Amino acid sequence: IQGSASFIDPVMVQDAESGRLYLFADVMPAGIGSSNASVGNGYKTIDGQQYLKLRWHEDGSNTYNYSVRENGVIYNDTTNQPTEYTMNADFELLKNGTPLTVKQYSVSFSGNRLLETATDVDVAMNVFYKDSYFKVFPAAYLGMTYSDDEGVTWSSMQLLNTLKSNSEKLLITGPGAGIQIQNGTYAGRLVVPVYSVTLAGFGVIYSDDGGDTWNYAAADASSTGATAEAQIVEMPNGMLIAYVRTSSGYIAERRSVDGGVTWTAGTPVSGVSTTSYGTQMSVLRYSGLVDGKPAIIMSTPNSTSGRNTGVLRVGLITDTGAEGVNRYTIDWAYTYTIDGSVGYSYSCLAELPDGKIGLLYEKYDSWSRGQLHMKNVLPFEAYTISQLVGE
Repeated sequence: IQGSASFIDPVMVQDAESGRLYLFADVMPAGIGSSNASVGNGYKTIDGQQYLKLRWHEDGSNTYNYSVRENGVIYNDTTNQPTEYTMNADFELLKNGTPLTVKQYSVSFSGNRLLETATDVDVAMNVFYKDSYFKVFPAAYLGMTYSDDEGVTWSSMQLLNTLKSNSEKLLITGPGAGIQIQNGTYAGRLVVPVYSVTLAGFGVIYSDDGGDTWNYAAADASSTGATAEAQIVEMPNGMLIAYVRTSSGYIAERRSVDGGVTWTAGTPVSGVSTTSYGTQMSVLRYSGLVDGKPAIIMSTPNSTSGRNTGVLRVGLITDTGAEGVNRYTIDWAYTYTIDGSVGYSYSCLAELPDGKIGLLYEKYDSWSRGQLHMKNVLPFEAYTISQLVGE
């Protein structure tokens, strides 16, 4: 939809000490997605500071001669003077303090054609919108908002794009959950998986101060082009294992012993196959023991022909006593098939207060355009550990 700004692929993580709940999402300007986003972080450096850069909508040269400075004041960078325009914390425009509006759009179909039509509804003019006086650079943005009341209310969105370089195309999330490290040297660190198809496949952003500041750790120096959506689990000593979507027909496992800053090369996870384009999966560390051992649970399709045959796998953790990344082995001892006859795409796991494993998933093949408009295909189900291990 060329007229629509969009949000996609939310990831949540909570700081146990403060209770603050963080939500991250990919933020796309009107008509932009990950495939057609421009290289760059959307900011310009002026006197050593990075400011969101803007383009006046009538500028046919497509140059970004404006920037949002302190207190949201929009400057003309060619004259280094403030304009009469400001941008508020929600990226909405005001002129001389008066909020500006645009008409909201509606969509409809005429045969196979998608029609976008302005309605009579006024909405606040936003620099991410199609009809804004000022427009952001057509990059992919990483947005963050937080809640201090368990999601009832949320802060204004912040952009984290200054974490990436201007030579990088993407710094975006795959949907699911981040983690907070519980044990070891890096206990308390918040870790959120991200990916970039210009400089890196899988990487993370992390915070050591409860989310006040964030750092970016790219895992690679190059990319294979895969959408490296990943989920991360913690081993008993604080070591991290990431399970990463690839374009090679398998899920990759990568390990980190320094809190997510550096990672081993990916190795295939045994016993499960995916399509050549891969699929996001969900993984969590179970709080209890299975067969007397710590365990992790993975939700994934297990098929090379499409996004179908969903399975929940239980991996038993064994402490080998070795040093470094070889400390633990994972034995995928149990596999529970969700439904082999229908699609199974993106999913998200959570351990519920009663100890059951909650599963939210797409019960269709989201790669198949013919199934995109199916209804009632986002079920939530709960399973006991006894069910998953066949007892």
